[in-house]
Amino acid sequence: MKMKLEFPSRLLRSARALFGSSSGSAGGAGPEVDDGGRDVEGREGTPRRSARRSARTAAAKVGGLPLPLSGARRSRRVARVGSWGTKKATIVATTKKVQAEEAPVPAPRLKRRKRRQAQPKRALIIELLPDELFDGPVLDALGFKDLCALSLVCRHFEYSVSRVTQRWSSLYRERWGDPGMLGAAAMELAGGWQGLYKAKHLAEKASAPWVEPCDFEVEAMLAHLASLRCSRTLEISVTFLVDGSGSVTQDDFAAMTAFMGRCVESVNRETAGVAKFSVLQFSNEVKTELEPQRMETNAFRDFAGRLQRMNGGTNIAMALARARIDCGGAPHVVLMLTDGRVDAYQATAASEAAADLLESEAQVFAFGVGRSVDFKQLARIAHDGSRVMGLRTLDEPLW
Repeated sequence: MKMKLEFPSRLLRSARALFGSSSGSAGGAGPEVDDGGRDVEGREGTPRRSARRSARTAAAKVGGLPLPLSGARRSRRVARVGSWGTKKATIVATTKKVQAEEAPVPAPRLKRRKRRQAQPKRALIIELLPDELFDGPVLDALGFKDLCALSLVCRHFEYSVSRVTQRWSSLYRERWGDPGMLGAAAMELAGGWQGLYKAKHLAEKASAPWVEPCDFEVEAMLAHLASLRCSRTLEISVTFLVDGSGSVTQDDFAAMTAFMGRCVESVNRETAGVAKFSVLQFSNEVKTELEPQRMETNAFRDFAGRLQRMNGGTNIAMALARARIDCGGAPHVVLMLTDGRVDAYQATAASEAAADLLESEAQVFAFGVGRSVDFKQLARIAHDGSRVMGLRTLDEPLW
């Protein structure tokens, strides 16, 4: 877009005077130039553009006026005169953007797009299988990760994967062995074998390299302990045997006290607060931390948080012998929390003491805590593998 710039006659007269005075050194006064770029005699003078540029320069020198343009160069897209140049640049950019948006799609590209939209969606091979074949041999041949990935494809596959309880049960047995009564109860709480497998997998992943049970397993064990109460009076006496030897670290000891708090909470809830609890800590000797008495959950947790580890050896036999108390006819449950690491002589003495305790109609449960837990020794103490559980264990060599 071209702009026509007009100057007052005063500026032109100043320019003529300047040209006349400055051209003398070149051999005389220059020709007079009128408003149209011609000299007064009609001859072709300075070109129109050069005349305008010289006039502007002369006017600025004589009158002290600012130049309308910065320098002699002019933008090819727009002449930035005042704020009009900014507006023109904005208009040009907006016009180009609109033209790009309204530009028609090339015919070949449009044909390819229509062809892709017209093609039917290709079904997966696994979607074409009949339900009898899909729910049977196909799902039974998939592993844990494959089943999880398949359940994310669509709702149909998610429903099918959740219904293959036999496959999830076999996967659980392949990874963790026989679930037993505790595993079956945990499965009921989790809503199926898939829920239990997922919860146990996530619990082990979160506690790695340590191994801890999932919440469903702990709740199933606590529910089993609470079910041993007297059906008529709801009374029960629970004795905790806590290992305070040197092989148990402070973190292991904290895991023991935390489990005791959860156990007291569950038993108090099921017995309406009539249960009695006692605590014995053992190392080389046995120390009575709490006499048999009723205690609220919060009070017991405060008490357990103040316990100090004794340190020393591991005398399991003496602890089991001291656990024989008179419960007044109420069911007696003994919970031993230890790593079970003793020598051969102490292991024999511990087994004999556990047998004597069972003769007093007490029921013994063993919970493994710490490194290199001897689960075989714990099973001999409890006289039943289903009454053994690991709370916080790490399988590593002793030396």
